[in-house]
Amino acid sequence: MARRKELRGIVNALISSFNSRNNDINGYWAIGKLKGLSVKTYSDPITLNLLSNPPLCQHELCEQIRDQQTCKLMYLLDAQKIPREWVCHARISIHFCSVKPTSTETFRSSVGEFYRCMYEIIDDKGKLYIANSYGYCLPHSTEREFRRITE
Repeated sequence: MARRKELRGIVNALISSFNSRNNDINGYWAIGKLKGLSVKTYSDPITLNLLSNPPLCQHELCEQIRDQQTCKLMYLLDAQKIPREWVCHARISIHFCSVKPTSTETFRSSVGEFYRCMYEIIDDKGKLYIANSYGYCLPHSTEREFRRITE
């Protein structure tokens, strides 16, 4: 029998997957592409509401990432046999310019600028499950990056 506290594990799995270098859109790292969008449109943070229509970010890239992340959320809910109606709200926020790293978030060999991601799930009883992650990135550039070939 599913329990709502399993949502904590799901939110942690989703933030790890989202912040992973394997999180790509059309062969390029999704966070780098979001950083490029943030710079181009002067939007910070970028917020993706996974369960509401219309999405907050109306850009095609945001819609692609939103659809991808919604599929991952639904897959994990189904795998844990958690009823989908238990999740009332799911949101990802990525802060690029408005945050500074703490001393524990600073790496010796950091390339790019600091960013922080936050994944939130609110269940049907109003309980909030949050996971945070961070890293360093540069805006997406086809000259600097190699495209991942997917079959």
